[in-house]
Amino acid sequence: MKTTSTKIRYSTLLLSMMCLLLIASPYIPQRVNNIIKLLIEISLVMLTILKYKFDKNTVRKMLPISLFFMAICVCTFRIYGLESRSFNAIVTGGTYFVFFFLIRFFSARYNCMYVSNVIRTNILLYMLILDLLVILTWGKGLGGLDEAVYLIGNKFMTSYLHMLILALINVNRSSLSKWKKTIRILLFLLYSLFICVIADTSTGLFGCLTVATVSIIIMWWPLIIQIMSKPYVVIVFFIGLNAVFLLSDFILNNTAFESFFMARSHTSTILSGRVLMYQISMDAIVQSPIWGYGINYDIVQKTLSFGNPQNGILKLLLDYGIVGTVLFCIVLFTTFKNSRFSQYKDLKEAYIIFVYGMLLCSLVEINLAAIFILACAALNSTEGE
Repeated sequence: MKTTSTKIRYSTLLLSMMCLLLIASPYIPQRVNNIIKLLIEISLVMLTILKYKFDKNTVRKMLPISLFFMAICVCTFRIYGLESRSFNAIVTGGTYFVFFFLIRFFSARYNCMYVSNVIRTNILLYMLILDLLVILTWGKGLGGLDEAVYLIGNKFMTSYLHMLILALINVNRSSLSKWKKTIRILLFLLYSLFICVIADTSTGLFGCLTVATVSIIIMWWPLIIQIMSKPYVVIVFFIGLNAVFLLSDFILNNTAFESFFMARSHTSTILSGRVLMYQISMDAIVQSPIWGYGINYDIVQKTLSFGNPQNGILKLLLDYGIVGTVLFCIVLFTTFKNSRFSQYKDLKEAYIIFVYGMLLCSLVEINLAAIFILACAALNSTEGE
């Protein structure tokens, strides 16, 4: 019993170290951030392999994320060689790999509820730290940089953490009635909206409202989550919604969307500016459609002197081309496929809601990164035992 308890504490330490990969202090140079993260990634993999017997099934299930990791590196190396951006690609892809590896490994060894509880505790801690800094600075940040930042993240990270906790708030609360669960969601939603208003993030407002609304609807009409959990549905949702959003003149010229975009980008020429961003991005994608331009390609920044593509799928296509984007979709597809027969219904539903919320926010934000991949890895680990 003592040995088991010690191993669980050891795995808790490793999983908590893993969650540190979500953090990147804006006050530390990116190269230093990358070195720290790489050391954490290598340490986590080595400590896990040396301490525990290796699970061959974990290796087989790691193929999609491993291929995506390789695509991130190849797409960047072919453009930048051995420059610092290639190092960033290794660290970023390594973070995604470690998320899937550790979460799946410890979920198989113990159970995914234990792993998720460790992750939720760490996410809650980071969220509270950021919230405190948001309130203390009243959304202005700690200063010293062009944008408002809060030591371990910015306003967008703050909103994504709130979205995840909001999705997970009723996990392990099966004894509560639907009304009590609904009240818990609404109370935390009010707090999240308060933080998002102070931090001045309309994306956070939209994301938190989406997660809360879908969570409540699913409680009363569970058939909806059965549809959302189908692998092909999430792919159609992601690609189809982006196609409609990017190509439909009706949506791009809708006054409601224009008002939302104006609040989001803080510019009076939001619609024309955003369409111009999309056009520049698409023109660049056509020039290198297969492999893209490598991680964090800044064509919009270079052309317009501000911003980025402001769209998740355009960002994927610019960075990793069709190859990397297809592999990203394969990771997403297999994640939902693996979770089909999960015994952990509440946990599975919570991560599905968060993933859909982030995909919806990706229409106007660059957010399909670390915290999104972490949620996918956690959802992937809920596979039926």
